[in-house]
Order: sequence, then C-alpha cells, then structure tokens
Amino acid sequence: MLIRNLALLQLCISIIFPIAVNGQMFNYFEEFDSQSKVFDAQVKWQPFDLSIDESVYIDLKREAVQDENAVVSKNVDTVIRREMQTSKISMKQSAPKREPRTIQRSEIFSALEFICLSEHQEGSTKSSHCVGATCTDVEHLKEFDFIPSYDENEVIPAVKGRLERVVGERILGSLVGGDCLPVNVNDANNEANYFHVVSLSREKIAKFSGAEVEENQRQKRDVGHLILKLSSKVARVGIDRPYEDQKYLDDKFNVVEDFENAEYVVFTNVSAGNVLVSIYGQFGETELVAHIFLDEVSFENIELERLEKYQVNIFKKDLLATIPLEVDLPEEKIWAFNHPREHAIKLSNSMYEIRNVTYPLGTRRYLEVSYLDDTLMVGLEDSKIIEIPSPSLYKMILDETGVTSLKRACVIQMNLKEPCKELKAKGYSELSQEGIEQFYLDSDGKITNELSELTEKIFFVGSFNGVVDVSVENFKKDKKIFRTFCAEDVYLVEQL
Repeated sequence: MLIRNLALLQLCISIIFPIAVNGQMFNYFEEFDSQSKVFDAQVKWQPFDLSIDESVYIDLKREAVQDENAVVSKNVDTVIRREMQTSKISMKQSAPKREPRTIQRSEIFSALEFICLSEHQEGSTKSSHCVGATCTDVEHLKEFDFIPSYDENEVIPAVKGRLERVVGERILGSLVGGDCLPVNVNDANNEANYFHVVSLSREKIAKFSGAEVEENQRQKRDVGHLILKLSSKVARVGIDRPYEDQKYLDDKFNVVEDFENAEYVVFTNVSAGNVLVSIYGQFGETELVAHIFLDEVSFENIELERLEKYQVNIFKKDLLATIPLEVDLPEEKIWAFNHPREHAIKLSNSMYEIRNVTYPLGTRRYLEVSYLDDTLMVGLEDSKIIEIPSPSLYKMILDETGVTSLKRACVIQMNLKEPCKELKAKGYSELSQEGIEQFYLDSDGKITNELSELTEKIFFVGSFNGVVDVSVENFKKDKKIFRTFCAEDVYLVEQL
C-alpha cells in the first residue's frame, strides 16, 4: 500500500512540475523580450567630447542575459551613472557631432583710383594745380568701370571711387569713365597698397601738342598715348615708336622741364602697337614691352628689380614621350631677353644660371634659346623648370595647327601646371582686336579643338603683331592672368 502511494505521488509530481517550469520559462522570455526592446531603442554608439581632436565612442548596448549572478547592484549602477555624467555622456541624447575643420583663405585687397587730367576751365569745380599761367584740372573719378581686356563682356564697377582687386591677381584691362580717354592698365598687383592710375582728356592732349582738339584728331587717327610712372631708380626712358610730344609731370601733375623732377613721363600720339620702352637706371639698362591701344592711354608703373642670379632647368618634350628629356645646349645659346651680353652659365646638363639682369618689377622674365631654326623664346615667372618642344614635336605642332611658316604667323605654347577649367583670351594688333585660333594637346598625344581635363598644353595661333591677354583658371579656382606677345617669326613658350 505504501509503495503504491509513493508511485502515485511521483507520477503527479512528474506531470505538475514541468507545467510550472514551462510557465515560469514562458514568463521569463516574455520579460527578456520586453527588456531587449528597451535596450535596442537606445543608441548603440554615442560620441562624447574629451576636449581632444579625436572623437571617442562607447558601446552602450547591454547583453540581455537574465542571470541573477550577473545583475549589477544598485550601488555599482549609481557609480557608473555618476561617472557617465562626469564624462558628459547622456543616456537619452548623444553629444553633438564634431564638424570638420574648414581652413578659410582670407583675401587681401588693393585699392585703385582713377585720376583724370584735363585742361583747366573757368568756373571748374575740380581741384586745380597751376604753374604760372598753366593750370591742370585734377579729378578723382567717383564713378568708373573696369573692363578686363581678356573678357570684354565682364564689367566691374568701382565702389565709392575705388576699385578693389584681390592681391596677387593681375590687373589687366581698361578703366572707363569721366571725360578722359580709357586707360589700359597692366599691373602685377603683388602688394596690398593704395595706388592711382592717370589718364588724359582730349583737351589736355591737344594742349600738349599746341593744337585744337578737332585738328589733333584729324591728324592722328592710328595712335594712342603712353604714361610712365617712374620710381627713384629710373634715370632715363625712351620708346622705339614714333610719337608727337613728350612731357614731364611732377607729383602734382604740373609740367616740369627736367627729368630729375618728373614723377610721370607722357608720350602723346604714339603709333599704335607693341612698343619697346628702354629704361636706364642705377642697375643699368633694361627694356619693357608695352602695347599702345588705339585711342587709349596705356599706363605703366616702372619699378626696377635687380636679380643677381636665378636658375632654370630646361627639358624637351618628345612626341608621345611620357617624361621630358634633358636638353644639353652650349651656354652661349641661352641668354636673357634684351640682355645679349648676359648669356647663361651652364651648371649641369640641363641646369643653367642667369646672372646680373634687371627687370621691370612684376613683368615676366623671358629667355631666348637658340635651339630650332626659328626664334624660340621662353617666358617664366617663378617656375624653375622649362619645357620646350623637341624638333619632332615642334614640326607636328606646326603641321596640326596649319602653320606652314612662322614668317607669316605667330605661335604661343602654354605649358599648364595643372588642368585648366576655364580659359579666356583676346588678341590685339596695332589697330583692332584680332581673332586667335586655339588648339589643345592632350596627355594621349592628340591635338584637339576642345579643352578638357587631359589638356597639358594650349596653343594660340595668330597672324598679327600685338598682344594676347589671357586668364587661366584651374579646378582649384586659382587664376593666372597675364599678357603674352604675338610676333611673327617667333615661337613663344609660356611656362605657367
């Protein structure tokens, strides 16, 4: 009997106990599922600021394991929360995301004013300067426009009588306003300074010539005018084109007799076109190539710099070659433009040194290289590496651009430092604006009519004597503005 009762009790326990266990297990996993939803709602990775450059991340997701031995005590949990508050970590909201640092380039500007010199009129409200019976009206124009000569569709108005330009961006174009002739400016704009540009009225030009305005205009139809602003280092100047009159002006724009007292030299009715300005100073003789625009005033600021020496490496690029090759030329075949007595000093196979030369400040330096049958000139600014075409590449360029002879054409090759995004260029001869053909040499060795990211060299082809004003902008929005020259029988390489 006792044995039978024990057997029945064991049977009941085996039936009832699993139900209770299963019920407990069911309730447990239901609770686990609820907790896991709460944990998943919290942010997995949350940044916080420790006042250092690196961001530190902490994983806040907990492993949802229901184990009584693994439960953190209330006191320990309080300590953790306190430490998290000290570290500025929020359980509800992550710290603000650190923004990337942006380095902004602050731009520095120079300010330019436009001064108009005209013949004194009775009752004039303009400021006047007089020497004896001769008076000059000096007007600081409050309203004028700047028109870049490489893009005549762009008109930049002055603000409150000043034109502000970013330092380092060459000022190349015409100022237009008031009763004065337009004045063409070619200034390097290398410093944050305050300067003015001077022009003349037709009445003032006629007065210099001792004629009436109408008579002066009838006699001279293919001329312009030139104003040179002098530095103390300049002892004498001259030009190689015909002109009618030359006047010296002091710092108050009065006519003076002696060059020693002159702040400006004015050449009126100069034959339009490229003019070679000879400059004599304390460093010796140098020359500047300027351009006289038809019925305009050309303004040049003459500052001289003496270069004791500078070095260049000359390489040649062959057809489809991947790397340039060294050029091994005798030193007497390389010399500074208009310094024929100062030929280069050879330092190695491709390295040459130019010594004791004087240049007008802000102008490009040019070298003549006796290398091909035609005259080869190379223009550079700060670059120490020059790349000229090999004879085979030179022939291919002439063939592809349709130039049968440089006797009737000019070719300008521009070696790009970086891919070009935008190119603007205008050509000017003695009497008018001239069309120029443009070709592009890509890295695959093909010459095309379209500019692309593969373009390594740009070619300008013209059939006139004059200048080409150029603006080149790369994909970093760095802009290079300069004036180059178109001259028959010259192959010109501009190293950018």
